[in-house]
Amino acid sequence: MPDYDPDFQVYTDMNQCDRFEVPYFDTEAELVVAASTLLESKGPGGYDASHTEFLSQFGSGTLVLRRTGEQCPGWWRVHNFIPTRW
Repeated sequence: MPDYDPDFQVYTDMNQCDRFEVPYFDTEAELVVAASTLLESKGPGGYDASHTEFLSQFGSGTLVLRRTGEQCPGWWRVHNFIPTRW
C-alpha cells in the first residue's frame, strides 16, 4: 500500500471531468478511477512532475477521490485506495 500524503490535491481539468462524468464545479463530488487511467487522461504535456510522481505510486490501483466545499473546482484528495489484485 502506498504511503501517500493525504493532503496532496490532484487536479482534473474540465475535459477530464467530462470524460469521467464527474462535475467540475460542484463543491462536493466523488471520482473513482484507476490511477494509471487518470495519469494517462491528461491532455498534451500531461501532468506536472509532482502530480506524475504522486499518481504513479498507485500503479493501476483504483483511487477514490473526493472534493469538499473547502476545495476549488477540479481539485480532489485521495479518500481511499483499492490495490489491483492479480
